Amino acid sequence: MPGAGWAVVYETPGALALLDTSGATTSALDAPPGAKALAAFADLLLVGGPTSPDLWAYRLQGSALVRAPERDVHAFAARGVRSLATTNRCIYGVDQRSDELRFHCGDRAGAVPVPRGPTQVVATPDHVLVTSPVSHVVTVFDATERGPVTSPIATIPNDGPLFVTSAAERGGDLFVASGGVENHPLDRRGGSFGYVDSFLYVHLVGKGHVDTVAAINVGEHGVVTPRALLTHIDGDALVVTAAAYGSDRGAVITVPLSQRAGSSTEPRVTTFAAAPGIVALARTADGTLLGASRILDGIIALGDEPHRLESTPLEVDAEDAELRLGEAMFFTTAMAPWQSSEGPLSRFTCETCHFEGGIDGRIHATGRADIVATTKPLFGLLNNGPHFTRALDEDMATMIFAEFRVAAKNSGHDAWFDLGEAPIEWIRREPWYGATAHDAPALRHALFSYLASSPHPPPEGAGRDHFDVSEQRGAEVFEDRCASCHAARLIASDPQSEVAFDDWEGLVLSTAGPIVWARDGYEKTGVVPYVHTDGARPSSLRRISRKTPLFTNGTARSLEEVVEGARFDAGTFFHAGGSARAERLDAQQARDLVAFLKLL
Repeated sequence: MPGAGWAVVYETPGALALLDTSGATTSALDAPPGAKALAAFADLLLVGGPTSPDLWAYRLQGSALVRAPERDVHAFAARGVRSLATTNRCIYGVDQRSDELRFHCGDRAGAVPVPRGPTQVVATPDHVLVTSPVSHVVTVFDATERGPVTSPIATIPNDGPLFVTSAAERGGDLFVASGGVENHPLDRRGGSFGYVDSFLYVHLVGKGHVDTVAAINVGEHGVVTPRALLTHIDGDALVVTAAAYGSDRGAVITVPLSQRAGSSTEPRVTTFAAAPGIVALARTADGTLLGASRILDGIIALGDEPHRLESTPLEVDAEDAELRLGEAMFFTTAMAPWQSSEGPLSRFTCETCHFEGGIDGRIHATGRADIVATTKPLFGLLNNGPHFTRALDEDMATMIFAEFRVAAKNSGHDAWFDLGEAPIEWIRREPWYGATAHDAPALRHALFSYLASSPHPPPEGAGRDHFDVSEQRGAEVFEDRCASCHAARLIASDPQSEVAFDDWEGLVLSTAGPIVWARDGYEKTGVVPYVHTDGARPSSLRRISRKTPLFTNGTARSLEEVVEGARFDAGTFFHAGGSARAERLDAQQARDLVAFLKLL
């Protein structure tokens, strides 16, 4: 905010704050619940959240922020807003749950479908770009004063997730920088996670074509899971500043604009000291680089000696300290501190395959014969044992010990270590570090505690009083056709926790949505190759509408496809296959069942 400092949006609680140049908060106001999206538009600041269809408006009054409700943009999104950008007198936003690019241009508003799970929109004077991590793609649209051209001019695909995008234009050329995972299939044959290093990609986008300009392994420079980028053109070079979520290093990558992948002129990479958890970057007038860290809960000045702009003593008790340690084990390299980027090896965090704790949208070879698997979300694990589709880990503690072993595999170091021995300086500077143990058992207990306290987000119908007619019919179809495998249990492995049908409605529409919709045991339903000789464990259907692709082999891309393929043959259920005489749901039953599944 020129002359006024910095505007910062806080997700928990939903708030918008104004910080002066020293980082001190000068004013703060309520914002939409779970606020994530922030953009400047004309004389306003607009803020959106994933559960509110409206954009809240604010303006500067002197040196303070004030609400401007008369300028709110009502019904901007179908469900909520994850990210905002503005250009050409238009407001753009992505609705993550309806998979749409929303736009508002004066008297014209609308939506354009985009690939599944959009999380970011960025705008240049002539283009709008949408990043969809679980779909592994950046979608590029032309932008006009009337909104986006309906069909994208280009897409930038990748084998793994692309987390973040930035762009710059020059002379009609659009240069797109993207931070994500290595453009290579995940390889588990070595027993560890192969070819999942963090990369920075630069592409030149034209109408109907995308040229690769550079692909830089920033993971080998210590920048792991890049989630924040700044991009500008300096002379004949594109300069990209990247900061990581999973490590405390950043990098400035200088790419000659005449560069093409494989040419003799390589990009120049210079690293700098940063902080973990960075999700946004900005530069002050004097060139200081600022980063917003969700892990450190602060605005950090990055450089030779990173430090919080506003130094507020952090009081932590042992429970809070353990959860912070568990968060670090999940989202940073603290769980695999000695991994390298040599050959197929990779520097990674849990988030490399579980974006924001969820999924990565991959179908990967497991390293066991021809068996493939899709990624499951790591929310709500405590009452969903046994774990993995093979159901080999009966409880979460067993699973966590196994994950530490895999994380350390091929690193040359034992999985049983004290964090004080690890080459991770930032964590030892945190005020909560000394409030908890950090030997090998404590690390596992901390990760356990963090995962146990990480619930699924609220279900689609949270807060409603009752099912609509279609959803009620769908619940009845589910009880009759699906619940024998996807049981209405509160604890997947405990038959005594099963919920009576009459109680489904209240629990499904509650904020917790606690029914697991799974059980232990194995079934063979035609989804091959089977991950276990006895088939596969019935997977949890909690928040199934947010997962993609579906089935262990990833052959279904939507709930509609899942329901369309369902067959009932002589008392046996098939997700795929079945004989020619097999029964299927009629069209009305299929629509009703999908409506119910979307609530779970």
